[in-house]
Amino acid sequence: MNGVIGAKGVGKTSILTRICKGRLPMPEEPYDPLYEQGCRQVTEIDGQNYTIDALEMPSKHLWRDDLVQQAINITEAAIVVNPLVEQQPMGVAPGFQAGGAVNGVPSGSGAREYALLLVGNKSDAGDDARRIAYSDGSKVAASWHVKTSFMEVSAMTGNQITLLFPKIGKEILTLRSINQQRKEFAEKMERMKAEAHEVQVRRKQGGLWRRLSRSFFTRREVAQI
Repeated sequence: MNGVIGAKGVGKTSILTRICKGRLPMPEEPYDPLYEQGCRQVTEIDGQNYTIDALEMPSKHLWRDDLVQQAINITEAAIVVNPLVEQQPMGVAPGFQAGGAVNGVPSGSGAREYALLLVGNKSDAGDDARRIAYSDGSKVAASWHVKTSFMEVSAMTGNQITLLFPKIGKEILTLRSINQQRKEFAEKMERMKAEAHEVQVRRKQGGLWRRLSRSFFTRREVAQI
């Protein structure tokens, strides 16, 4: 599962609706909580189909550290949406980007990797309306301590929308492989540690038996004399 985060009005719901319904939400369309909270989509990655769940995080939760951590714990990656038509710097809530909150997230088997995909929405905007260049978005993504990719989309026109889930899905599959390798390595080290401890215990027990046996036979030899 991946999270979709961003400030209010950046286009999170529009992007998800465009992905899962193939169109923008209609003004007269009845309220559908499914596409406000997220959606599920079958996506082809390297010739194989995967079901990707996307959970939209309410913007008001982005500044609650406990809710941010909860979102991180139940997801493997996050799509961070920012508009390209606003002058404010592209960014994300401190809980997702600050050191230690994402990279090395605690899990049942130790630390795990987490991926971010920084998405600049409204790529259809003209040069006069655009405030953030592609190069600027790429620099922001490269500056985050968590592995982050950058791409531009347009929920309005659908430009590159269909590439979002395959891209984040591929990142998730890569990280799953890394996390699995780390888990297997940690388990192997634990087994080796346990085996080494067992050998040490056996050696101590063997040494004690030899000392006791030596004392016993020495006493028998003295008694026979």
